[in-house]
Amino acid sequence: MSKHRPNHTRPVFSAQLRDAIWQVTQPHLPLGIEGRELDDERMWEILTYASVTQLTMESACHELHTAPSGNTVREHLAEALDDDRAQVVALEAQLNAALWAQLPRRVRRRLSQTRFEIAIDLHDIPYHGQPAIDPAEVRRGPAKSGTTHFHSYATLAIVHDHRLPKPVLQLWGEQACRQIGAASRGKRNEYPEWFGRKSLRGGGN
Repeated sequence: MSKHRPNHTRPVFSAQLRDAIWQVTQPHLPLGIEGRELDDERMWEILTYASVTQLTMESACHELHTAPSGNTVREHLAEALDDDRAQVVALEAQLNAALWAQLPRRVRRRLSQTRFEIAIDLHDIPYHGQPAIDPAEVRRGPAKSGTTHFHSYATLAIVHDHRLPKPVLQLWGEQACRQIGAASRGKRNEYPEWFGRKSLRGGGN
C-alpha cells in the first residue's frame, strides 16, 4: 500500500496561506537570500509548501514548477542558517517572536498580567545519524523506531479557553526529562511576554 496520502485528502496550499506566512516571516525571520533563482519570499513559499503537503524538498520543488532544485534550496538554506548551538537558540527566539506577534493585543495584555497553567509536551524524533555539530543536539531515550537517539523538542501550551500558539524549545542532550520544568522556567525568563511575570502553576504531560 502506498504511504502517500490520497490526492483528495492532501491539504491545500492556498495563496492566502502563502501570503499570511510571508507577512509573519518577512519581519521576524529574514534569511538574507538574494540569489538569481531564489530569494527570501520564494524560499518561505517552498518551505511552507513542503510542510503543508508533507513532501520532501525535492518533491516540493518538482511540484512548484518555477522553483529551483532541492539541492539549490538546501545550499541556500544552509548558508542562511548556521547550525551551531548559539544560532539554533537565536533562531528559536525568532520563531517564538513570530508566534507572539500574531496574538491580539488584548491577549498579550492578559498574558503579562494573569496567572495561567501550562501544559508541556515532549516530542522525540528518532534519529539514526551522527550529530551535525554539537553532540548535545542528540538526546538518548527509550528505544523507538530502531534507535535510542532522538532530536527532542518541548512545546509549552497555555491552558486557556482559546487555542494559542505554542512556544517551542529544543532540548539538548544534557536536559533530561526531569529538567524540562526547569528549562521551561528558564524560557519564561527569556520570553516573559508569553508567560507573564507572575508565578506559573505547574502542569504538563
